Amino acid sequence: IFDAFGEQSFDSLDDLNALYTCEAFQEVVDPDHANFIDLASVSRIVSEEIVVVG
Repeated sequence: IFDAFGEQSFDSLDDLNALYTCEAFQEVVDPDHANFIDLASVSRIVSEEIVVVG
C-alpha cells in the first residue's frame, strides 16, 4: 500500500514542462517511479499560487 503526497514548485508552467520533457527525466527518473509509486492511482493537480495580502 502506498500513501503519500508530493508537492513540487516551479517558477513557471514552462519550467514544469521543461522538466517532464527533459530527456534525462524521461530516461532515468520517470521509469523509476514504478518502483515506489502505484501509478494506477496517481492524481496530479497543477495550479497557480495566488498570494493575497490584506
